[in-house]
Amino acid sequence: MNDTSVTPEENLMQLLVGTTIPTVLSIFTIITLKGTIIFPVIPVVASIIATISPVIRSN
Repeated sequence: MNDTSVTPEENLMQLLVGTTIPTVLSIFTIITLKGTIIFPVIPVVASIIATISPVIRSN
């Protein structure tokens, strides 16, 4: 298992991580500016994490 080529799945994960981090940062910036937004965001973030976690584990 010394294959150094990047699989499409790894490519997709890098893309997901690359787009998710700035999105999360901007969301938290908005939360900081408007504290009331934090309550609807928590379940959304939780569901996103629940959706992504199995994908990360399967790799």
